[in-house]
Amino acid sequence: MELKDIRIFVCVPAVGKSYLCDIDDRFVDFDDMKARYKYGFEDRSREEMERLKGNRGKALREDSTEYIKNQIMKYLKETDKILLFAPNPQIVEMIYANNIPYCLVYHSKSCIKEIEERMRNRGNQENFIRSMIDPIDTFYEASVTDTRPAFKIELFEGEYLSDKLLEIFKK
Repeated sequence: MELKDIRIFVCVPAVGKSYLCDIDDRFVDFDDMKARYKYGFEDRSREEMERLKGNRGKALREDSTEYIKNQIMKYLKETDKILLFAPNPQIVEMIYANNIPYCLVYHSKSCIKEIEERMRNRGNQENFIRSMIDPIDTFYEASVTDTRPAFKIELFEGEYLSDKLLEIFKK
């Protein structure tokens, strides 16, 4: 198996999942899909979705994780789309338990200031930024030591998900 054969990418925040999906319809942002379903935000703009992270209110639908698990299997069977996820433990465990190979994409520790700036530039609220940045050392160590992914990609300063995946999945 080669990286180009992988259809699921589990990506930490601020790597550019949304941007990649905006510029290439072969990719689907399941994190965005889950939030829209969970909070009933189907009609919200991407900018508003980013601004609401960390303050989206009460969930409209409590079955969002099950919904996404079903959507994963549907997309894998019925499409050739490449699926992008945040590292939700329940979803990652389901992917792993079903023997679906995936790639983990994470930031180098040298990118912390850059990640913070990316989040601010896209309109994330400070409480969300802090919830992602404060435990960054723990997230990094968990990514480095995780043995479940078939592949891993570490992003360094100035690198985005699109830089790596568009090179791998050339049209």
